[in-house]
Amino acid sequence: MALARQPRAKLGPFGCGSRDGGGVRQSSITGIRNAMLAVLREAALQTVSEILLERRRHHIRGALSCWHQNARRRQLQREHDKAVVVAVESRERLRKQQSDEEALTRQRWKQVLIKQMGPGSRPGKRRLPSAETCVFLAVMALAALEALVKASPEKRRGALNASGKAKAAPPKKEVVKEPPKPTVSKAKKAEPEPPPKSKKEIEEEQKKLLEEKEEQKQQFFAAEQARKVAASKGADQEVTYVEDRDTRKPKAVSDISDYWKADLGLLPFMPTDNVAETDLPDDVDPSFRLKYLEMLNEKLEKILRLKFHVFWSQVIFDPNVSRLVDSYLRFCLRAHDLEGMDDAGITAEEQAVTKEVSRRMLQLLVRLSRPQESPSDYLSHDKYGQVILESQVLDVPKIIDVCVIYGDANRSTVTKIVHSAFRHQPLFKDDFSSVVQHMLDGLLQCCAPLQFAARGQGLSDQDLSVNECLSFLPDMLSCFNAIFCFFPEDCVDKLLGGKEEGPKARPSNLGLQSAVELNGRQGVVLEPLAENLAKGRIRVYLDGKELAVRPEALVLATDVPDEMQESEEEEDFEEGSEEDEFEDDGICEESPEGACGIDAAPSPLQPSVFWCYGCFRELNASQANRCSKCRTAVFCSRECQRKCNKYHHVSCRAPEHQKVETLNGSAVLRHLQQQFHGGGPTSETASLLARMRSLLIAAYTGKEKKSARRSLGHDPDDVGMELHTMARIFLPCEEELQSYYNYFWTAPGMPEFLLGTELSTSKKHVPGEFRGRDEWGHHPEDYDMDDGFGEGASMAGYQFAFFHFNFLARSIIMEGSRGMNMSDVNSCVAPLRKDAPYFKAAAHRLGILYLSSCRTCGDSLCAGPGAMLMLCAAEPELRRKFLNLGLGRAALHEVQTAASRRTALQLLESVPLSEWQQLPIQEAALLAGDLVECLQCGEEEEDSVRAAQKVLNALLRKQTMGGLSPSDHAVEIMEHVLASGLRCEAETRAFFHFLLSKRQGAERETFDASRDIKAWKVISSHRFSDEGKKTYLQHMWEVMGKQERRDWNFLFKAGSDIGCEVPESTKIPWRAKGHLDLMVLLHDAISALRSKSSDGKTPLDSIIKLLSRLLSCVLGFRMAPRHGANAFGDLVSWLVEHSERTELIQDLSRNGLDNIAMEWIASGLVDDTQLDYLDDVCGGPLLPKEARHRRRPAPKAAGGGGGGASASSSRPESSASTERAKIREVREVVGNDYGE
Repeated sequence: MALARQPRAKLGPFGCGSRDGGGVRQSSITGIRNAMLAVLREAALQTVSEILLERRRHHIRGALSCWHQNARRRQLQREHDKAVVVAVESRERLRKQQSDEEALTRQRWKQVLIKQMGPGSRPGKRRLPSAETCVFLAVMALAALEALVKASPEKRRGALNASGKAKAAPPKKEVVKEPPKPTVSKAKKAEPEPPPKSKKEIEEEQKKLLEEKEEQKQQFFAAEQARKVAASKGADQEVTYVEDRDTRKPKAVSDISDYWKADLGLLPFMPTDNVAETDLPDDVDPSFRLKYLEMLNEKLEKILRLKFHVFWSQVIFDPNVSRLVDSYLRFCLRAHDLEGMDDAGITAEEQAVTKEVSRRMLQLLVRLSRPQESPSDYLSHDKYGQVILESQVLDVPKIIDVCVIYGDANRSTVTKIVHSAFRHQPLFKDDFSSVVQHMLDGLLQCCAPLQFAARGQGLSDQDLSVNECLSFLPDMLSCFNAIFCFFPEDCVDKLLGGKEEGPKARPSNLGLQSAVELNGRQGVVLEPLAENLAKGRIRVYLDGKELAVRPEALVLATDVPDEMQESEEEEDFEEGSEEDEFEDDGICEESPEGACGIDAAPSPLQPSVFWCYGCFRELNASQANRCSKCRTAVFCSRECQRKCNKYHHVSCRAPEHQKVETLNGSAVLRHLQQQFHGGGPTSETASLLARMRSLLIAAYTGKEKKSARRSLGHDPDDVGMELHTMARIFLPCEEELQSYYNYFWTAPGMPEFLLGTELSTSKKHVPGEFRGRDEWGHHPEDYDMDDGFGEGASMAGYQFAFFHFNFLARSIIMEGSRGMNMSDVNSCVAPLRKDAPYFKAAAHRLGILYLSSCRTCGDSLCAGPGAMLMLCAAEPELRRKFLNLGLGRAALHEVQTAASRRTALQLLESVPLSEWQQLPIQEAALLAGDLVECLQCGEEEEDSVRAAQKVLNALLRKQTMGGLSPSDHAVEIMEHVLASGLRCEAETRAFFHFLLSKRQGAERETFDASRDIKAWKVISSHRFSDEGKKTYLQHMWEVMGKQERRDWNFLFKAGSDIGCEVPESTKIPWRAKGHLDLMVLLHDAISALRSKSSDGKTPLDSIIKLLSRLLSCVLGFRMAPRHGANAFGDLVSWLVEHSERTELIQDLSRNGLDNIAMEWIASGLVDDTQLDYLDDVCGGPLLPKEARHRRRPAPKAAGGGGGGASASSSRPESSASTERAKIREVREVVGNDYGE
């Protein structure tokens, strides 16, 4: 149908409704739309009729919303317009046409509505026709647009189909494909398909595949095992491949790992598990005991069957193994326990399983003592020593128990166990000393009760009962016998070498102290210092009659004359202008010799000892690595340099020492004030401090003090106060303050200056002035810390030492409400900067400065006691170190100053008594002398006196006063002990005779009772009345019954002189001068008790047997042939001396003396005449006659064959023959099932 321009009358209502209908071009969008509306009019009318009828039929209330219909129509129009605009490529035209068409549509709808309803008529009367017309128009338009969209052909880009006819698309050309050419291929032979496999064949193939994989896996494991054997690295370095449970692949597991540990369910051995124990508690069933022993036997067998690395993994990672071994060795019955027991109630089954458990336990101990079982199964020396120490499967008490339990029947095996443990773990020898000392103390506790019981005397409440001693002695004597029989000789030497005899001696380490001089002590014994004196560790000064012993690190400054008696014109001077101060060059460049406060010898800028700026550890010249930029800072490693660079780089420049040396005091002080009050350190800070020190020394002690003070520019006292203020830094927070100190500690030269500058004083301590006037003429009550400045030559350098000390203290002690208070008593405990790298070095330096200052001049540097109290309270290790350096004496002397009295007393009371008792002998002796001065001069109600009494009690209770020489000073101490309240303590009263015996030993004279009685009278005549003397003698007699006594005859004579009755218990002196005498007296006491016993055979017989064996061991060790032929004469002399003790000689002959005689016969050093004399002394032949012909072959001469012997003996232990011998030895003891 062709679309042409129609006349206006023929277009009907649609054409007339539009004012521009006659002028619309057919090619425009409006023309096309009008044509489409005209074409579809009839169909639309029919469709609307049907819709209206359908709506009425279904009772649809209300028409479609006009707005929704319009929206749908406009949407379709836009879609159509977009398609047209795309064809003509005019987006602007589309936008304009859309706006024009919308306006036109609104106008047309308005005209239609006015025409239908009429102007001015009510809309309600024509509502239905108007609504129907609206619906009609809307539906018609929608239908027309949808039909247009569906029927429109595909548009070409850039062309518009304006003819009204839809152009069909051109047919698509079909490409004719050529038929494929047939390819001629070679004919392949048709392969016949294999027949299907049966289920059985498939299963066999899978089984074969699994077997191949398993074989490959086993080959891999075998190859790894062969590699391990060939490498022989040791179980602590090797790995073993096992199959992973998840991936089923091999994985490496360390040979010593908890992977191999199994839960064996080991239970400890209890005392009720001994089958010989018939006295069982009510809740213990004997049948359960048998079941436990059987189970224990199975568990031990299972442990012994483990491979080497599995065995040691079980031992290391299973604590039940160590607990089982410890419990068995502790509670298993010994041989002496089984003597006299009735085994009637023990079944044969119980006896068999008990022996089996004992055998397997020995096998376990043998395996624990062997770090190597084959060339490839072994632990390294260090690893084995670490294992037995950390896992505690073996230690000294366990080794002793092993010797006691298995030593009698397995001497060779037990000896190898003991020597293996001591060879692989040298720390056991250190533990041996403490264990043996504990055993000796226990043996001494049993002596006095048995001695009293043998004489029929009563026991005190503090003593052990006789039954307790008799039950304790067999175990103790068996342990001592085991030590003599199985332990290495150096251990036995340590037991009998004299270190454990008598009071426990403490080695003198005075020469190793880097501390305080020992001034004012006449007659100090210098023999202990000979070695250190020869090595140059200490220096001894003799000033008149006073002796001073100093470590080399602290140089003693000589006394300088007091030059403060100059004219006032020399004291008072006028400060010049600033220009004059800089131009003045009259500075004393060199420090005067012997200047107080500073040691002039070692320059702080050229130290002989270096400190690492990162960790502040002392370094020697070979260990010091200098900073390449400043050439002053030293480091021990790169790590320390990187750690320190955060603070050190701020001042890392080469110091200008020569420039600083030209500055006068005002310039130096101005620079220091700027740096310490916010400016921070520079590379010249240490040089400036050294310059200020030299200026102060010259201003106080120089020959030309007036010119020196003019160069200083200020009054020295004012400079000292300014230094005091510079040491007190105030910053808002702790982080900033700690960073501030870190910057100063890492500045070039500051560690050497703070830690290496030697400060000393020339004022010596004068004994006897503890409560008198102090060194500066001030009364203690009127003392003020400011009064110390400028008080004569003795104060030279005090200002600088004050600054030095307080800067160190404030570097490690935090400030604040709990910090160090300079103007009041420093009794608080402040937090410390323990994380600071310089903490340990600064703390040690503080102790050195404080102790040397207080000891020599009595002054505290004000903050000293508070700083020491804080450090000692926070760090017990530092406290013990300071005690050895003389902290007690320093604090005691500081009690004289009112400003520090309470803090010093609190410092004395804060130290535990046990630490006072651990002081070295010389230090304890000097402290006791100062304590006596305090007690003699003070009043009893004063706190200082009570603190001194407390410390003195601790010292005398431990008898640490052996360092006192038998001089008049020692007599003064004894005199005060007798006169004071300390006489109430038994230990202190016993110390009276201790000092007298020291005098006797020093004078090398025989014991003179008349001399001692005279000394007693001199000491007690002006101190006690007769009643007091009697009371004191009674106390001393009580002590004699409990202490180790030598000769107390002077007390008996003194008692008879004053009419005091001597108790019977003190008439028999106790002469136990060593181990031999102690055992002889113990044998006498037990023999007396056995003679009083009515039973035929008592436990005392077993004790006597063990005691006789032990005594024979001691005699055989001390008088053995290795000591030479003269040792045989000593043995005979000892036997002749005790020949009146017939029971003792007979017991020795039956229990060990025959072994001593056999050893002498085998040595070839004695003849038959000497042996006959020995038999006569013992009351009968010790050995049969045929035994005398056994002689040890004479040693071969050196050279020739000797070289071959030495060569064979030096063969390494890892040789094949040695390894086979080790394995054979272990299997002989353990059995063939070992290590499966």
